[in-house]
Amino acid sequence: MASIIERSSNTFRHEDSKLLFEKLMAAYDLHDNWLQEYIKANGGKCPPRIKKVRKEFAGMPGVFLGEDGNYYIDIAVPFDKLTPDWQEANTNMATFVLNMLDKNANLPHEEYFHEIHEFWLTQNEWARGGPLGVPYNELPEEEKAKDRLVFEICFKFFKKI
Repeated sequence: MASIIERSSNTFRHEDSKLLFEKLMAAYDLHDNWLQEYIKANGGKCPPRIKKVRKEFAGMPGVFLGEDGNYYIDIAVPFDKLTPDWQEANTNMATFVLNMLDKNANLPHEEYFHEIHEFWLTQNEWARGGPLGVPYNELPEEEKAKDRLVFEICFKFFKKI
């Protein structure tokens, strides 16, 4: 099984190494910040956050077979303990935001927040039709804060590129 770094170097082979590094570091920070907020929201504890993974990751550390026959992992772990698909989800978000900033770094920040939320919805189809499947401006403040944090983290790395 190829690691995210090995797969990323194939995926991003036309980008220079500094840009690749910044995308991976942004992805790491996105997950790390999510994990810190998750622990804080749970009173300093880190309860499992179980998510489905593809069958190809069976046998990887932390992956287990559920009673329903699907494979799962606890994503409330450091970035380097995630399966490649969950690392890739963070890398995809970082890449999306960095590319958006590269195309137009002068938009009002609120427009980025909206785009970040819409991209998140494309990656999380389960949320459509529910309380998170609404436009950014209709989200509860707690959810808006997550999209703003994604922007802030990626913007920090964008300024380094």
